[in-house]
Amino acid sequence: DFKLLPNKTAYENIAFAMEANGRSDEEISENVPQALALVDLDDKAWNFPNELSGGEKQRVAIARAIVNQPDIIVADEPTGNLDTQSGEELMYLLSRLNKEHRRTVVMVTHDLEYLKYASRVVRLVDGRVVDEYSGARIEELRGKIVGKRGGAGIQELEMAGDNHKVIGGGE
Repeated sequence: DFKLLPNKTAYENIAFAMEANGRSDEEISENVPQALALVDLDDKAWNFPNELSGGEKQRVAIARAIVNQPDIIVADEPTGNLDTQSGEELMYLLSRLNKEHRRTVVMVTHDLEYLKYASRVVRLVDGRVVDEYSGARIEELRGKIVGKRGGAGIQELEMAGDNHKVIGGGE
C-alpha cells in the first residue's frame, strides 16, 4: 500500500506533500512536474491511483517522497511488491537519486540481488550490526551474490546468520 489518496490524481498526490510542508503554489507548479519526469510518469500526471499499475503507484509514492528534496530517503523493502523488471527500474531510479541528485538512500532489503546498487552495506542479524562492506569488500560480496537470484549460493548467504564471517572471506 503506497498510501496514495484515491480521490486525487498522481499530480495531486505529489502536490499534497508540498502543500503539507507549506510550499507556495509557484513552487508546487514548478517541482511536481519535475518529480513526475524524474520517475518517468509525465504522461500519468492526471491519472487516479486506480488507473495506475503497481509499479506506477510505487513511482508516484517515490515522487511524493522526493518532491520536497530531502537529503535522506529511507526505503523499507521498496521492491517487495514489484515484479523483477519494475524492481530493477525502481532500483535504477534510487541509484540515480543517489548519484545524480546527491541524495542519501538508506534501504532495507532481504533481496541480496540489489547489492549491485549499493556503495555501502551494513548487515544486521537479530537487530545487531554484524558486518559492514564497502570498497573492495563490497565488490567481493557482489561477485559472490549478484546474478545468482534463487540459486543455492545466494540462499546460503541469505541464511548465513551468525556465520556471517564466511561472507567476508576468511575473516
